[in-house]
Amino acid sequence: MIPNQTRWVGPPHANLYVLNEQGEPCASGEVGELVHAGPLVSQGYWRQPAQTAKRFKPLPKSIDSEQTKAVWSGDSVYQDNDGYLYFKGRNDDQIKVSGYRISPEEVEAALLAMPLVKELAVAGISHEKTGQAIALALVLSKGAEYDEQKFIMQCRRSLPSYMVPTRIKLFDNLPRNANDKLDRPRILEMLT
Repeated sequence: MIPNQTRWVGPPHANLYVLNEQGEPCASGEVGELVHAGPLVSQGYWRQPAQTAKRFKPLPKSIDSEQTKAVWSGDSVYQDNDGYLYFKGRNDDQIKVSGYRISPEEVEAALLAMPLVKELAVAGISHEKTGQAIALALVLSKGAEYDEQKFIMQCRRSLPSYMVPTRIKLFDNLPRNANDKLDRPRILEMLT
């Protein structure tokens, strides 16, 4: 699992930006997309024009009048007052509940602190009132006694209400891909 606040400083010869959905620089502490430009940026993905067009785009004219090509990473980050960047999650993994953008890693980090949790994964599922809702695939620690109502109460103490899971399914283990990372597409199927 990726920590929800990884401190990172960019490579030399790179111009890094944190931009909002309108392509404007974010204020300190405001979450936006990490965009980088400079001589080390590649020309795109090998023989993948659709993927290249999605990620490799010019910088907005308000930032660079020459419209230099940049990589729109898909990473959600924020910058502190000292210029350090903090990773929050991936845009393509984000869950939208009642207009709130939620990083699965943020919810997972809070819930992993609970002693009865061995492993878990969060996914967004369709919800007719809120757009999406939080679903949780949960593996309990050995010998842990599970009471769903008590677990949800603990979640409410640790998370804002829009991040509290509305669907919880227990599993003996969670599937992993060839890189030994959680197989999130498969977990989503299991939750729906």
